[in-house]
Amino acid sequence: MLFLGRTCRTAAAATIALACLVAGCAPVADAIDAMSNGTAEDRTLAPGPAARALHDRLLVADLHADTLLWRRAISPTEMRRGHVDLVRMERGNIGLQAFTIPTRVPIGRSCISGRGPDPAGLLATLNGWPPGTRTSAYHRALHQASTLAAAAAASRKGSGARLSIIRSVDDLRAWLSARFPEPGTINRDEIGVILGLEGSHALNDTVGAELDALYRLGLRMIAPTHRFDNAFGGSSEGCDRYGLTMPLGKRLIETAIARRMIVDLAHASSGTLEAAVAIAASHRHPVVISHSGLRSFLERLPPCCNGEPMRGNTDAELVAVAQTGGVFGIGFWKEVLGTADVDYIVAAIRHALAVLEAHEGRPPPAPGLRTIKRASQHIGLGSDWDGAVRTAIDAGQVGLITEGLMAAGISQDRIADIMGRNVCRVVAQSLAGGSLTFDQALQLCNGG
Repeated sequence: MLFLGRTCRTAAAATIALACLVAGCAPVADAIDAMSNGTAEDRTLAPGPAARALHDRLLVADLHADTLLWRRAISPTEMRRGHVDLVRMERGNIGLQAFTIPTRVPIGRSCISGRGPDPAGLLATLNGWPPGTRTSAYHRALHQASTLAAAAAASRKGSGARLSIIRSVDDLRAWLSARFPEPGTINRDEIGVILGLEGSHALNDTVGAELDALYRLGLRMIAPTHRFDNAFGGSSEGCDRYGLTMPLGKRLIETAIARRMIVDLAHASSGTLEAAVAIAASHRHPVVISHSGLRSFLERLPPCCNGEPMRGNTDAELVAVAQTGGVFGIGFWKEVLGTADVDYIVAAIRHALAVLEAHEGRPPPAPGLRTIKRASQHIGLGSDWDGAVRTAIDAGQVGLITEGLMAAGISQDRIADIMGRNVCRVVAQSLAGGSLTFDQALQLCNGG
């Protein structure tokens, strides 16, 4: 969700340069992090005993966090800034987390172009990243992927939470066995992570060596676009309007599916999303929208965000994702909720459920798509933690969503779907080593 206001960038650059001269760049990077990644709710707010009892038994998963962008990365100790660290992940009972790699920080909020200034290079400099990251999106991607690998390796040597990078169905099975060693028991120290790429512009307009290198580092989820159009596809916020269904984009989706990767359409334009869904359907491969909201939900609310555009997908796009067998991740920040508030997260989930329930049992419109049998099997969490947004809650407070869903009268089994079982199932269906059907993947993630 990263952005920088067009009117303030010159003053901001001058201020940052002066601050670096006075205090060094690392404190400046940390200050930007702290200002960019706040929470609306009191960090001490926690669910009540009944909700905690249920939440602590669940497989909890989140589809999108940009934590690798910041100097703290995935800290083993609790941080006073940001949304995610290992301590808060354990507190929130998060078992499976997608860490995604943003590599360009667009300027502006409407009609965004990838050909404009790129403040991500400045952030890389402030973070103290290697010199190549200052000018190359690809090198930023490599650095963030390497950061995750190093964090996972370090966690295996310590006494706290342990990170396992999930590259295959065998890895997923091993993580599930470690996290849930016996029926009714859970080992919070075992956390599975998925590495994703937020925007394929980092591949230097090729489907070749760059993708190969990132795949070797564990990349298993890929989005063709971020917040601007590129050679692989159109963005929902872009203004260049080239590459909506370019051959290179089709090749990327085909290659991702062949390599058994998760296809993420969170920032795709309607044309790119439609084309990608058609390709995925031809392979019976689910897709996800990792973090977003629904326009039909936002249209019911008073205007927010100081007149800035809010973000969301259409009901038809939600249904299309569900018909691939995929999952739609509900975001936690105001531009997709109207207000950064737990009650609004719950309301957005309920709205998405109602949209899908209206399509339950209907024959799919094309071969390769599925009939939606149960609406709750296609909704998940897509926080956008550490994405330079003010979210309702941080990673330690996810039980508040469970509490809200319980208060709304949603059954425990459907809550289990939404809070993480669906994400686990899509991972099991998508990754190499299993070729699992929807039902087989569901059984695996349900303790089978």
